[in-house]
Amino acid sequence: MVPAHHWYKKHLHAGLSPRQHSITPEQLLNHFPVTVSNLPAGPRKDDVQHCSVPSLTEVSATVKRLRNGKAPGLCGISAEMLKASGHAGMQWLTDVIVQAWNTGEIPLD
Repeated sequence: MVPAHHWYKKHLHAGLSPRQHSITPEQLLNHFPVTVSNLPAGPRKDDVQHCSVPSLTEVSATVKRLRNGKAPGLCGISAEMLKASGHAGMQWLTDVIVQAWNTGEIPLD
């Protein structure tokens, strides 16, 4: 089996000239569709894991492990902001995660 980064290097950069080290947005949009053979139609029975809803303790511990000085996510919230939010912030984040967990949808606000 070929490691993923080798496959991407071979197929994604196939249309680049030797001096071109990046892909333009046009090349990416016009790139041939990628198909994967032998991909299962859905999750296998042994892939399903039954996990409990994340708790406030788990969310707080995970936020504490986030590294400072990294770019914020799409919503503009940095690790430092989450860490400084205290108990109320951790409760809010836990509520958002639990809502997404139970509904399968990310809340808009």
